[in-house]
Amino acid sequence: MGRVKPSNKACARYGKTTAAVESKSYLSWIRTLPCLVSGGQPVEAAHLNTASREWAHPGRGKARRSSDRWALPLTHDKHQNEQHKGAEMAFWSQYGIDPHRAATILFAMHCERGEDATELATEMILNGEFHNNNIEKKEPTWKPL
Repeated sequence: MGRVKPSNKACARYGKTTAAVESKSYLSWIRTLPCLVSGGQPVEAAHLNTASREWAHPGRGKARRSSDRWALPLTHDKHQNEQHKGAEMAFWSQYGIDPHRAATILFAMHCERGEDATELATEMILNGEFHNNNIEKKEPTWKPL
């Protein structure tokens, strides 16, 4: 079986390094989405710093920034005044959001569809599909490729 080539360089991983993914295109795309918590705009690309063995997130570490693949859309207020004040996972927990799951889904969507993922990602955020306590799920209006 041949090697699968990713649709963009942000998804490409060569060698055995654990260097952080750096992707200006992914961060730009994240900034086009509504806030994961409030649905508001404009947003900033808020990097998730807390490690997770389950989601293979190594965390931030000393003198090392978090990989861009762990960026999530948050309004300036939520990003600067809530996510970075106190315990990061407590911030996400109060809104019923698993940030590792959300970041993994958004990054995969961007790798697979690029800019074409914007409509689906926006709809999922506005429908509260990243909130663990969301009981009512709406049928998506987007059409598969």
